[in-house]
Amino acid sequence: MRKVLVTGASGYIGSFLVRSLLADGLEVIALIRSGTRMTNLEGLVTLRTTEYDGLSSSVLEVIGEEQPDVIFHLAAFGGAADHGFEDLDRIIDANIVLGAQLLEALRQVGNGALINTGTFAQHYEGKAAYDPGSFYAASKQAYEDIVTYYVRVEGVPVVTLKLFDVYGPYDARPKLFTLLRKAQQENVPLAVSPGEQLLDLVYVDDVVQAYRRAARLLEEQPSIAGNVYAVSSGVRRTVRDTVAVFEEVSGKPVPVIWGGRAYRKREIMVPWEGVRLPGWSAEVPLAEGLRRVLNELESRSSSTFESPVH
Repeated sequence: MRKVLVTGASGYIGSFLVRSLLADGLEVIALIRSGTRMTNLEGLVTLRTTEYDGLSSSVLEVIGEEQPDVIFHLAAFGGAADHGFEDLDRIIDANIVLGAQLLEALRQVGNGALINTGTFAQHYEGKAAYDPGSFYAASKQAYEDIVTYYVRVEGVPVVTLKLFDVYGPYDARPKLFTLLRKAQQENVPLAVSPGEQLLDLVYVDDVVQAYRRAARLLEEQPSIAGNVYAVSSGVRRTVRDTVAVFEEVSGKPVPVIWGGRAYRKREIMVPWEGVRLPGWSAEVPLAEGLRRVLNELESRSSSTFESPVH
């Protein structure tokens, strides 16, 4: 693997992946939409970018000209549990159309592999079979079905990684730890659910290594094409227990109102347990990951590396 193309490079996980790949001397091309904020990738002088205009022909042109060994497909939209009518086009475009264009381009070019991104929310309440926890999860499953066609019929090598709750520093998304820290600092009560749902939290650096491991594994063992792997920490904690770890690491209580809001529609109380990616495991324990997050939050005002909401 010498040359790679990354979609979703401007997103939280994508930006960490790009930096990791560049640090190891790989040639990295980011496929981005016009107007995409690239703040978190500033200063990466060796990163090349090419714009995505929504047309299949332009995707084919990029893949044909660049001939990437691997496409890391992280571009997505609409990870929230709820969606509105105005979100439909963007969800389908980002989560299905772009991916299908990439697969067709790989088929026509006849070279290169793709590492796809799925979600544990495709398995409501931890069911082995597909059962969507949200429309976002349904769109991910729709694309996974398209992947199955290209793997089985057209011979395009693809592996899907299903992610759980990814956390880490430099995260501008309104995620649990950012909200807890804000409530802690401002001493403003934070209304949360009753907190009995289980979380599977994976530090962002570990997730990056999962993508890189999947690419190497697919290169070494082409027979795994079509497989789906869980990027799971292997440790599940309730939200209540997770908040307790946060308070212990930060050394200060958080004014949480348990039951201040109801569980979301189709709240996943028990995460899916899929087959773990061979040769990979999460290395950063929650307490250590939280220490890194808190250190970054303390110095965020002076940081030049920011991540947009994605």
